[in-house]
Amino acid sequence: MQEDFLDCVLERWQFGFNDPYLVSWIMVAIYILAALLAIAVARRASFPARTRRRERVFWVGVAIALTLMAVNKQADLQTLMIATASCLLRTQGWFDQYDLLKGLIMTGLALSAVVGGAVFVRALLPTLRRTALALLGLALVAGFIVFRAAESLNALGPLRGVVRGNWPDRILELSGPLVIVVAALILLDRHRTERP
Repeated sequence: MQEDFLDCVLERWQFGFNDPYLVSWIMVAIYILAALLAIAVARRASFPARTRRRERVFWVGVAIALTLMAVNKQADLQTLMIATASCLLRTQGWFDQYDLLKGLIMTGLALSAVVGGAVFVRALLPTLRRTALALLGLALVAGFIVFRAAESLNALGPLRGVVRGNWPDRILELSGPLVIVVAALILLDRHRTERP
């Protein structure tokens, strides 16, 4: 049973660089650049003493999220997760419930993005002058994740007629980290100009 499960997963996903195209490597570089800038902000930016710890933790979290996105871009971890879930359903005899589970997964992802965003905004409310742009970037990254999951699960529904090609993927995927890069550069520049 375990070998059948592993064979099923490995038929659908392979370990290695799963997206070896130039555009994908450029996207990986943008994610890594944004993550490195987020670390630089966490270490060097001038934050008020009252919110310093919260803002530094936020920027480290941004760096971790972007690093995971860079790894996922080549490792194709969402395909691994979908293959694992699908093979688990198949080997456990639950595959006839696939549509219900697909709906639950999409609802859970969308709710997680909305609730996570609300929690971040609430926690960072006193810092929004400095973190709003980065939060927007994270929201775009979350939107990309939800959209990509819907696409992978064939759950776009009525959007399928509107969405042709992969331009929504590219726009969402590129805009999130670029907004974070801009937010980080603004904070680093402000720190440089405020230093005596």
